[in-house]
Amino acid sequence: MKGCNTLLALPVQILEMVLADYLVEHDVCRFNEVCKTFHEMDKDFIWRGVAELKYGRSLAHSSKSCYEEKGRDQWLDMLKDDNLRGAMPALDSDSSPAGLWKSLRKLQDGTGFQCCLVSRVCLDRSKKQVLVYFEARGLPGAKSVSYPLLSCLITELQGRDKKYGSQATKFINFLKKKQGEPEKDRYQGALVFPMREFLKHPAGKFYFCYAGSSVHNGNFEPIELFEIEKEENNHHNFCASFSKLKDCKYASKELHPYMNDGEEVVKTRWESHMPPPK
Repeated sequence: MKGCNTLLALPVQILEMVLADYLVEHDVCRFNEVCKTFHEMDKDFIWRGVAELKYGRSLAHSSKSCYEEKGRDQWLDMLKDDNLRGAMPALDSDSSPAGLWKSLRKLQDGTGFQCCLVSRVCLDRSKKQVLVYFEARGLPGAKSVSYPLLSCLITELQGRDKKYGSQATKFINFLKKKQGEPEKDRYQGALVFPMREFLKHPAGKFYFCYAGSSVHNGNFEPIELFEIEKEENNHHNFCASFSKLKDCKYASKELHPYMNDGEEVVKTRWESHMPPPK
């Protein structure tokens, strides 16, 4: 194919960028099969470069061990399933319009606030789950914070005044005492939601409601996370639409966003979200 041969005449770094962009919309096998010249090349170094561009160098190399099968091209296999084994499509709070996904609840007795900060929402495509990474704590005067397993993800349907909710099925706790009990005044972890619930109503705005057991009301303000505009009725298409959202990137399955937080980082993060004094 003449056009394909012209493309292969590009410098390797430019070719990697073109292929990484191409693979956002197309199957990696398509280019490999239609271009005979490319099929006959030693492509390992090219697929490695494409993987590094698409997933980031560190994540691409840490994921490579997930594709160690004798006689197989590890980099190509990684791109074929979009790093299903080692990475998750993710939206981080620093890319949200407000700079951070935040929800407050003012205590009725006026003694303080409870606050939830969401740092990441991602899709575990192999387990067909949506994960929400968050921190919640009581601010001045609040002796405890609501238990997170009551949290919901809410879909507000496009063009219709209807909302549907899915309650978290699992809380993965990152903070534990020696006895294994969570701190009552602070939670940090991930909430797990089954993806099948969202395929029933897949188009619309998705909100997170911390400790809100009702889809219509809750004590915390709902947090708008993302919007899926096209109705997708299967797992693969839903994941593909999520991956194409603006600012979506890939996060490691093995690492969570709080792993490298020191005391000073945590202190600074929460100080900036204290309610203003009256």
